[in-house]
Order: sequence, then structure tokens, then C-alpha cells
Amino acid sequence: MTKQDHIKRSAIIARTEWFKDHAKQDTSDPNLVIWRKEGTSNYYMRYRLDGQYLIITGDAGDAIYAWSQMLTWEWLADLELNYFVSKCCASEEGRPYVQWSHRVTAAWLDTWKKEHPKFADKLDETYSLGNREEFQHFLAANPHFDFEDADVGEVLHVRAIGHWVGIQMMFAGKRLEHYK
Repeated sequence: MTKQDHIKRSAIIARTEWFKDHAKQDTSDPNLVIWRKEGTSNYYMRYRLDGQYLIITGDAGDAIYAWSQMLTWEWLADLELNYFVSKCCASEEGRPYVQWSHRVTAAWLDTWKKEHPKFADKLDETYSLGNREEFQHFLAANPHFDFEDADVGEVLHVRAIGHWVGIQMMFAGKRLEHYK
């Protein structure tokens, strides 16, 4: 699985599972939108514009995104995913809003082995690839790698992707077409 595969898969999950039957609930405040399925609080989300900040809370994670300009829903709906996620300044996962993908790491290592067959059988694979720290130990134990490879398994967090998908769905963003 590549990083792009992870993004596409996460966007599909958000669109077809989390937010499948959601509708935008308008409030008396134009800067507040509730995103939910009528009659349930499953994957209930609250999006608030506060000047140059977008504050998102709910079942798909909490985060604050910041830009240097006043925000509008239409402007946010036109943003590309990576740019949107790069503006996260706070989340329950920290800044940046990323997670470690064992699948992406394993796919990268499989490709590396095919490209470097004379080293493949000499690797010390006693370390897990399941998190960044273990992968760094793996890199340190194997002199054939460079520490610039340390972030190969770092991907955009599925919750951050879900935040962006919600905006795309609520405000008819055109960028979601790339992730179907």
C-alpha cells in the first residue's frame, strides 16, 4: 500500500461509512455547521469558523486548523487535501496530524528488498514495523538504510482526511472526485 492508496482508502471510508447518510444541519450561526445523520449521534461532527481558525470537534476527532486569512466555507471546500491537513495546529494526535501505517512501511520495505537483492537476506528483521520508534530501531540495526527513510510509514491521519471529506461533502467541494 502506498501513501496515496492510504489517502484514497481513508477518504472512501469517511465518505461511504462514517458520513454516508449525513446532512448539514444549519444553525442560526453562519459560522457553525453541524454534520450528522438525522436521529443519531454516530460520527456527529461540529465545524466552527472563528476568524482564521477552523475548529472541528466530534466522533471523527478534534482539531484546530489555522490560516493567515479570514475563512469561508466556500474557500475551505476548494482546498487540496494535503494543504488542508498541513494547516492543523492542534489535534489529539499532535501537530502534524499524522499516524503510522504498518501497511505503507511493509510495502516500502518489500520494494526496497526487490531493488537491493544483495542486501535483502542480510537484514535484521527482528524489529516490528508497527510504529515509528520500532522502525527507527530497525533502521539503526541495518546499516543499508539512511535515517531519511525514518518517515516512510508516516501518513495523513484518517481523522484529518475525514475532516476534509466532511467539508467537501457539505459544501460541494470538487476535490473529492480524486478520491473515489
